[in-house]
Amino acid sequence: MRRAVLALAAAFSLLLASPAAEAQEIFAPLSLEECLAVAEANHPSLEEARATIDGEEARLGQVRTSNAVKGDASLSASTSSGGNESYSTAFTVSKLVYDSGRNTLQRKRQALSLDSASESARGTVLSVRTAVKTAYYGLLLAERKRDQAREAVGSYERHLNQARAFYEVGTKPKFDVTKAEVDLSNAKMTLVSAEAAVHSGWATLANAMGVAQSPATLSSSFRPVQPLPSEEAALAGALENRPDLRSARMKSEMDRIGIGIAAKGNAATASVSGSAVLSGSDFPLDDDYRAGVSLSIPVFDGGTTRYQLDEARAASRGTEAAERRI
Repeated sequence: MRRAVLALAAAFSLLLASPAAEAQEIFAPLSLEECLAVAEANHPSLEEARATIDGEEARLGQVRTSNAVKGDASLSASTSSGGNESYSTAFTVSKLVYDSGRNTLQRKRQALSLDSASESARGTVLSVRTAVKTAYYGLLLAERKRDQAREAVGSYERHLNQARAFYEVGTKPKFDVTKAEVDLSNAKMTLVSAEAAVHSGWATLANAMGVAQSPATLSSSFRPVQPLPSEEAALAGALENRPDLRSARMKSEMDRIGIGIAAKGNAATASVSGSAVLSGSDFPLDDDYRAGVSLSIPVFDGGTTRYQLDEARAASRGTEAAERRI
């Protein structure tokens, strides 16, 4: 499906760039569903939204692996002015086993950030689809007005011919001919405006789809009028499903968790490590194995944690205010 959509988008660009496109105005018919598919595959805003989600997923992976087992290997060789040589190789494994719950909070916060980005992307999809539908139906309306204007021009041309014929045989005054000429001129001006609106409508539709597209025919028509939901049902649905509101709620929860993370900025951490070392000046080298547990308890950080906590609280107040504004 995606390959077909990409092929359709490529065809649009080729139609615009090819000399044949300049000589021929009408191409294959486009349905509303085809326009929506092209927009979802090619619109820059959706590409940006998908890239944002990929970045959030990568950051979540970083948080998940921050407490994973880590290993380091080293190799060194040295010589002194006295001709003494020494060699050393070591492999060290370490793992953070306790961080006062900081990593757990970071995981929750980043998972919410990913969900918020997904909701924002859903909102972007809805906005793009709405813009495509608005442009498509606006173009349909413009084409119908153009067709009506063409019919009006034909009707006024026939009326002018009749007025001239009646005038020539003496049954109608010159005034009727003049009035028919004025009516035809006005109809032609209306047709020019209607044709300009159609060209503008095509530009609007192409911009909504995110592609450079040549004029074509539209195969979809106006859909039947759908019944409107009640005000209560519409409000309840909006509060439950609007992407911007759902994203704002998640951001508020993220910042509340951020306060907890900031509060643990000077909390104790514990880690375990083990190493194997080969060293000496002659081969075979002497081996040495070590294992240890370390506990780190910050005593004084110059007020950094306090300011980080103030920043987190201010951010939380801001996101809560933004949620209420929505």
